[in-house]
Amino acid sequence: MYQLLIVDDEAYTAKVIAEGVHWDRMGISSVHVSTNIRRAKEVIRSQRVDLMICDIEMPQGSGLELMEWVNEEAPYVVCIFLTCHADFKFAQRAIQLGSFEYLLKPIRFPEIEKVAERALAAIAAEREKTTEQEKFKRYEVLWTSQQPLFVEHFWRDLLAGMFPSEPERIREYLEKGNLTYSEEARYIPVLIRIQRRRGESFVREEGSLSDILKELLQEQGSMGQPVRMSPEMLLLIVGESEADELRTSMQMLIQTCRGRLDCDLFCYVGVAATAHRMVESYRELLAMDVDNIRLKNEVLFAAHPQEPTGVEDLKALPAHVWMQLLKQNSEAKLLSEIRDYLDDADRNNRLNAKLLREFYHNFLQIVYHVLHLNGLQAHIIFEENSTLALQATRSVEHMLQWIEVLVRQSVRHSQDAEKTGNVVEKVKSYILNRLSDPELSREEIAAHVYLNPDYLTRMFKKVTGMKISDFVVQERIHVAKELLIKTNKPIHSIVTAIGYTNFSHFSRIFKKSTGQTPQEFRHSREELGSLS
Repeated sequence: MYQLLIVDDEAYTAKVIAEGVHWDRMGISSVHVSTNIRRAKEVIRSQRVDLMICDIEMPQGSGLELMEWVNEEAPYVVCIFLTCHADFKFAQRAIQLGSFEYLLKPIRFPEIEKVAERALAAIAAEREKTTEQEKFKRYEVLWTSQQPLFVEHFWRDLLAGMFPSEPERIREYLEKGNLTYSEEARYIPVLIRIQRRRGESFVREEGSLSDILKELLQEQGSMGQPVRMSPEMLLLIVGESEADELRTSMQMLIQTCRGRLDCDLFCYVGVAATAHRMVESYRELLAMDVDNIRLKNEVLFAAHPQEPTGVEDLKALPAHVWMQLLKQNSEAKLLSEIRDYLDDADRNNRLNAKLLREFYHNFLQIVYHVLHLNGLQAHIIFEENSTLALQATRSVEHMLQWIEVLVRQSVRHSQDAEKTGNVVEKVKSYILNRLSDPELSREEIAAHVYLNPDYLTRMFKKVTGMKISDFVVQERIHVAKELLIKTNKPIHSIVTAIGYTNFSHFSRIFKKSTGQTPQEFRHSREELGSLS
């Protein structure tokens, strides 16, 4: 819909034009009338006027002066001029100001309708053009903002093997984002892993790392593309021409992150490679990170690998001594000896990633053996620390953190297992809370107290004089009797409530225990109640 403004100092003429034409048929919803320029400006300021029909000669200012103001303040308004004189100067100036048409009074309604329809058609066309331009501009702004994200997805997908790293396939991928591809262009990958102090995994402030990295690169005018590979790992793709600035840039990043985020960085700079060779370069950096257990807050270059320690083996683990300490639950003494052992190896530069992994597996065997002797299920205890275990071989710091937690939990569970009465009470409590579960099993019950099923069965029978399975049946029968006496629940509902799925099976077990079927038991108790 459109809005029309009629400006004429002759109020009668303005009224005739406003009321003598069927403006609504043309899509005009509002017709405003003004008899002077001041009022006309107020209308234009307050309303979205699309079409203006304006007299040129007016005592308080000419229509040409109004048109000059409109061109500055509301250039979207289309103007049709009216005048009583066929003055060439007026016509010439009107054309210069961009008027749509120039009509002589007196105006005939068919003529003004025809001109107005053409003007509205021009307005509609301009609207559509403007809408398309605005839509295109929005898409352009959106694409410009999303383009770095598209490039990041490209590198991540390429390095993850989501599509073959062949030049033609790379070109196809990039063409989807209207990006060009050069097979000869070479890039330098920089792998950055961030780690909280004391071995804590860095997750929450990953966004902060990205922000700092981008800010640093912008300050230096770099075109590097950061790619998030995991919550604690970023890959920076840098053009080969920027290689000389890399060491300085990364050292600045390390200092900024240490000061602002209280974290350590592991930074690895790869060898320049084309996009279709980047997967190999990236894997080389990952291998460098796996093998690096000591050098943090330094910039390491793949082109200048670190010299190996030259040590092929650690001094023998005092396995027997550590095993005895763990058996005796001597937590503090054991942890102290392990720290001394690892600190000595680290201090004398005898540790590398391979030897640290060997230490991990050897120590694991010690713990497994002791837990097995104590009847504990080691794999359940280890599952509680799976995240720490995955990080354990990252560094001596990570290894000690994992060992401390593992030893503490092993000692705690071993001490609990030694308190036979406590274990049996925990088992009984667990069973009573799970009587309604038809899947309740000996294995599940044993897992609850971290014990081997056979070991727990022997312990339970030694304390209670009965097997676990017999205890479960006894308690279920006890609950069933209570429900049969004290409630009016249907028997089949009671059967389900105590964990049985087969009514006949339950009836046999119930009769074996009580000498009566469930129906007979309830009936006999009802008769006893009525007699009393």
